[in-house]
Amino acid sequence: MDMDAWGADLARRGLSPRTVEAYTGWLRRFAAWLKEAAGDGLEAAGATDAQEYLAALGRGHKPATVLAAADALRAWSRDHGQEWKLRTPPREAVTAPKSLGRQEQYRLRRAAMGSGPRDAALVALLLLAGLRVSEALALSPQDVVIRERSGTVTVRHGKGNKRRTVPLNQTAREMLAPWLTERYGMAVLFPGGRGRERLTRQGAWEVLRGLAAKARIEGLHPHQLRHTFAKNLVDAGVSLDRVALLLGHSRLDTTARYTRPTEADLEAAVDLLG
Repeated sequence: MDMDAWGADLARRGLSPRTVEAYTGWLRRFAAWLKEAAGDGLEAAGATDAQEYLAALGRGHKPATVLAAADALRAWSRDHGQEWKLRTPPREAVTAPKSLGRQEQYRLRRAAMGSGPRDAALVALLLLAGLRVSEALALSPQDVVIRERSGTVTVRHGKGNKRRTVPLNQTAREMLAPWLTERYGMAVLFPGGRGRERLTRQGAWEVLRGLAAKARIEGLHPHQLRHTFAKNLVDAGVSLDRVALLLGHSRLDTTARYTRPTEADLEAAVDLLG
């Protein structure tokens, strides 16, 4: 199976486009290194070659980069009946993914509501329901239900093609309601511009970048809003199994990273010393 066919197979098995791109990218880099180092192609590669490549990679890159490459090489070997056992450097001590502080969250919500119903709805789904950008952009208005005292959003095709329903709190319902009224009866919740059926990921990124500037938040990445949703739940004492269900995680160890302190938590701890 060549790399393109392997990538297509990974996608059919439910891996996200970003993961498929990362895995096939590492395989291409490994293949280029192997051709230069030994004059061979991937069909001749073995665990020793992969280990040599990781050693070479480690001389100029951080351990996290080597670990990412090793994940791709192991996946390739498993799918080709080899199961390479690869040694990797120890993982760096990690903190929880970067999330927004309470004041930043307030400023972002305020900026979104001041910008208009569409932007308020987008921020509500990412920040207060924890949806991935791709999940929010795939919604139809019928996927969001708002009642007087409750509401839900249903993700029909999440990562791994998993379906989940996330409750909406009062703030989220208030931010979503005006846009739902505008989009009532339409096929797409977030339409795109210039003839596009849906708002693109790049378009959503531009919207959030503009809102971050208004909210005085530097370096905002869209996925930080999902991280913030998860961290808020963990800090509020919600059990990991419930957080995992709300996020659509299939493994609790993925969710457990939100129990780690953030960099801001560590800075606050040191500040206690005076």
